[in-house]
Amino acid sequence: MYKGYCQVTGDRPPFSVLSFYHLAPLEEPLKVREEVEEFLRRHEARGRVYVHGQGVNASLCVPAHYEALVRSYFTSLLSSPGEELLLSATPSHHPLAARLRVSNRKLVEGLGSGFHLAPRGRHVTGEQWNTALREEYPVILDVRNSYEWEVGRFRGASRPAATHFRSLPALVAEELGGRCRESTPVLMYCTGGIRCEVFSSILVSEGWRDVRQLEGGVLRYGEGEDTAEWEGNLFVFDDRMVVPIDGVLQLQPHHL
Repeated sequence: MYKGYCQVTGDRPPFSVLSFYHLAPLEEPLKVREEVEEFLRRHEARGRVYVHGQGVNASLCVPAHYEALVRSYFTSLLSSPGEELLLSATPSHHPLAARLRVSNRKLVEGLGSGFHLAPRGRHVTGEQWNTALREEYPVILDVRNSYEWEVGRFRGASRPAATHFRSLPALVAEELGGRCRESTPVLMYCTGGIRCEVFSSILVSEGWRDVRQLEGGVLRYGEGEDTAEWEGNLFVFDDRMVVPIDGVLQLQPHHL
């Protein structure tokens, strides 16, 4: 088991930060939670995992030599044959959480057990996102909180006037007020992508026809070669707090 910081050997940082979510009905979430926690503890993981009847939402830090095994485990657990588990991975020189927490709770605020997520907006890659920003005239919706926007944002995205996720539906309606639901391109983004699943579903159900969401969120976008449409840094929900767009933080977090 690792404690505190590990010595970096060679060119590879000793830890991997893994972020992912998977939305699909999950049978026996209580049992799945127990199995997931047992597996992660055996493989020295830290961070948080939410297991719910609607799926899984996770942000983990694991020793780098366990990354492939953890990927394989969750792919087998959550994905259908031939389906890719969209997972963002960032190297780290430090373990980025004090402990492991695996709990049975809703995956995101606003996503209750009775919320119906289909249909949703169309997922677009980072390359497709850049093209739309440069060649179209979309409305860009940042569905994070205002303090996250302050740290970094896409060019042209307005500052969210909210600090709580539950207040965003009214703000989205205000941002889109007076625009044509049939023809206005609406591009939305968040840190890892799961908030957009909820809000794209809301917009589509209200009649917005061209709703697109950034696949894998800003975390996935930061792994691409062209990140020129992003301004500033990225707020993340682990002990790094604020990182460059590629997620790689070289300095030791002072508060660990």
